[in-house]
Amino acid sequence: MTRLLAPASITLLAALVSACQTPGTASPEVASVHVPTVTQTIMTLDMGVQPGGGFSTAEIDRLNQWLDSVDVRYGDRISVDGPTGAGTEARRATIASILSTRGLMLSRFAPPTVPAIAAGMERVVIVRSVASVPECPDHRRKSNPEYVGSKTSNYGCAYSQNLAAMIADPNDLVSGKPHAGVTAERAVKAVEAALAKATRDSVTSSVGSVE
Repeated sequence: MTRLLAPASITLLAALVSACQTPGTASPEVASVHVPTVTQTIMTLDMGVQPGGGFSTAEIDRLNQWLDSVDVRYGDRISVDGPTGAGTEARRATIASILSTRGLMLSRFAPPTVPAIAAGMERVVIVRSVASVPECPDHRRKSNPEYVGSKTSNYGCAYSQNLAAMIADPNDLVSGKPHAGVTAERAVKAVEAALAKATRDSVTSSVGSVE
């Protein structure tokens, strides 16, 4: 004989099942809720401008020392902010030349910074982005026991943390670079050359030299 549970019994059974589950919110979707978070830090250096509109040797040395101290790197957005007028382009060219020796480029626009730039000063601004997954590892909800067909709370942490650690420029996680232009063409040519060489080497090792 089939017997139906009374509403009170159903409620009690649901409560018992719920009590067996580990803490945390169930998430049945395939996609991970953990994704890299990009945070930005702004660093500035104010450089004195000479009456003629340029930088003294001492100021240029101070800039190089500052770049070393902050470990300036690929992915940093470096820009110049300050009064326009005599010597503006020359000063930008000087800083751009210093950055080029480090394999870096000067950005065209500078973000707003505080405090205000004092008279007779030029500000070099570095915006550094860092990717991380601050909520990982997340072991609030484990895989066993499992009663709702859902993934664990730590699902996706390893992938997202590895992605955050390997990305050369964290800004690309926010807005990727378009794959076009001279850089893309050179990359394609490099791959084609490598493939062509690999093919020649394979043929040579198989049948001898090829005229």
